[in-house]
Amino acid sequence: LKSITNDKERFALLEEMGDLLVKQLGRSKEGVQYYQQALEVEPDQRRVLHKTMEAFIEHKSWEEALRVLRRLEELETDPVHKYRLHYTAALILRDTLGKPKQAARHFDLALENDPTNVKAFNALKTLFTAQGNFEGLVKAYRRMLKRLPESTPVAEQVRLWHELGTICETQLRDARGAIVAFEVAAKLDPSNVERQEKLSRLYVSAGPSAYEKAIRANQRLLQGDPMRLEAYKELRRLYAELGQMDKAWCVTAVLTLLKRASNDQTPFRALFVTHSEATKTSVLSMLDVMDDDGFARRDPLLEEVSLSVETLASLCAKALNQAISPTELVDRDAQDSKLLQELYIQQAIESVQLTDLKSYAPHMTADFRKFIEEQETADLAPIFQHEISVQIKGRAGESFDVYKKCPPLKYGLPVGNDADRGYAFEVFRNYRSQLVSTNQFDTDDVVLTAIGQLDTPIWRRRRTRDGYDFIAIDEAHLFNINELHVFHFFTRKIGEFPISFAIDRPQAAGDRGWESDSSLSDTLTPDGKSESTVYSTAFRSAPDILYIAGSILASGATLFTNFDNRLLETQSGFTVDEERRAQPVYFRLYSNDEEMISAAFDRAAELTTLTSSRPWEILITTLSRDLAEALKTFATERNKPVTYLDKRGDFSRVSLAKKSGHFVVGHADYVGGLEFNVVIIVGVDKGRVPNEGVSEDADSRSFARYVAHNRLYVAVSRAKFALEFSGIRARGPSDLLDNASSRGIIKIE
Repeated sequence: LKSITNDKERFALLEEMGDLLVKQLGRSKEGVQYYQQALEVEPDQRRVLHKTMEAFIEHKSWEEALRVLRRLEELETDPVHKYRLHYTAALILRDTLGKPKQAARHFDLALENDPTNVKAFNALKTLFTAQGNFEGLVKAYRRMLKRLPESTPVAEQVRLWHELGTICETQLRDARGAIVAFEVAAKLDPSNVERQEKLSRLYVSAGPSAYEKAIRANQRLLQGDPMRLEAYKELRRLYAELGQMDKAWCVTAVLTLLKRASNDQTPFRALFVTHSEATKTSVLSMLDVMDDDGFARRDPLLEEVSLSVETLASLCAKALNQAISPTELVDRDAQDSKLLQELYIQQAIESVQLTDLKSYAPHMTADFRKFIEEQETADLAPIFQHEISVQIKGRAGESFDVYKKCPPLKYGLPVGNDADRGYAFEVFRNYRSQLVSTNQFDTDDVVLTAIGQLDTPIWRRRRTRDGYDFIAIDEAHLFNINELHVFHFFTRKIGEFPISFAIDRPQAAGDRGWESDSSLSDTLTPDGKSESTVYSTAFRSAPDILYIAGSILASGATLFTNFDNRLLETQSGFTVDEERRAQPVYFRLYSNDEEMISAAFDRAAELTTLTSSRPWEILITTLSRDLAEALKTFATERNKPVTYLDKRGDFSRVSLAKKSGHFVVGHADYVGGLEFNVVIIVGVDKGRVPNEGVSEDADSRSFARYVAHNRLYVAVSRAKFALEFSGIRARGPSDLLDNASSRGIIKIE
């Protein structure tokens, strides 16, 4: 060796000596030394690297084997070979070094190179399950589904989506994630009755916001088996729970106009627009009963007086002349589309955080960087979704140069400079690439494309024939500014906008691109001619509680200042007997948290008697996560009869409380969609409501105030007969209640 100066000859001899020692003499430790000397001559020689790795593995030098494996991974270009290398590394890390997190990473990298090889995925599932890391397991499923090739059999896709839904439901108690997964599986395999039944139950457990989906699921069950008595009973209960008087009123208004036109023998085409397929089905069901003249069953091309009921997606699809097929939409249902869109954006955020955050971070504003780093991905997704929809796609037309010039949304992503906007745009690009790779278009794509085709000379001439004499929009607060812009193109006469729309004001609050009632009216009726009708009777709550809800909206929350607060002028529809059960509203002050929590349960028992209520009609809630845990700990240690809410609008938990004779306890995030005779809200004091410890930057403080107002409003509006607040004497009542206190609505003790 010393006499050989030629590198190739020296390399060959070193390799040969290593082979002799390892393969012939079984002296692998000595042989490795010659392989390593050979690699000093040719560091990238993969053949010798493989021999070195195998020798290290043979004499259990695991760290050295991993070091060689990493070098091979860097050099390897063949995906199949890279899969084997990562898989081998994962086995070493899992089985010999006891490093499950690193093992999981290598299993995942193996799947990046060969998604069809289920061996690594099964190992990954086993690893996460053994750890009890079901959040990691859910992410692994989502990544697996994302990288599946188009040729993957439908049955395999269905299996993966169904397993994902089962994990979300049973292990994480994540009804929302379970619903999305089961919905995709049901779309791929609509004949599975058991899955439809599961979806129906999940929709009901998700609360009133998902009742329409529950109705649709039961209707699908009836299509398969018209004799399913349980489905009919569930439909009757859901319709009763929904109390769809608003839709009935809108339908009546449209039918009145149609009958008048029919009697006058005047051509009249009406359009009723709903936000979702479920709402459309509900409206059509109402019309089956209310539309004696059959206006909705008439062909608008053949009849002079007719009614069309459409969703935004179906309306735009007709305008595009089917230029976009149903399979290319993220989802035909607007609600489902936005939910799936949010999941895509969540994946985009996670991807950009891994690949681009380090390069952008030094140039971001401190507030934006802190906001991005402190928030969970799931919390960031809806904010980015809003930014993409309203700003990047709506106002900027997907142009970064234009987006840089757009003023930030008042209640959106807190972008402060070009780097902040650049990072947001990277998320959008990643999201868009997901849509491109799956050949899909989201709702904003469809709406903006439809506007482009409607704002043309051809449509302007055709609209006198194909346009509508009257357009009714149900739940206009659910549409953003891109979506609202499309409606006035469908009126029959240019310059005239006979459009009627309904807004649920508390739900409408927030920056959807329209900032006030007047701006919403201007969007829908550009001629500036609009009238409003105000309804001022509320049936749920006692007068004092109704005033409290109104005062919260009027208490200075920036979120609500652009909207007329009609709740302060609203009257209660309580009967004399209900007024008798109503109690004064109190704010009770205590020395410390322990005393306050104990007193909350004492007051719950007292108010049960005072309001002639039963335990399950009493809610103890809080806006603080820490206090929610403290309430749970207190109840557990003292064997208090309580049932806990752990997801929003969970009627099943209230039903369980009813069966068990328990009080209901839960964080304010989970009480939406539920109603109680008595609500006790714990810890509504300064520093906690809003939470002053969240952040020092203005945007996050504003967001904290928005969250506090929203949560407090929802919690207060759950109460029917009695409402009480409590806090610590040293802190004093939250300033969100100053308005109500100054008016004497709240008594402080």
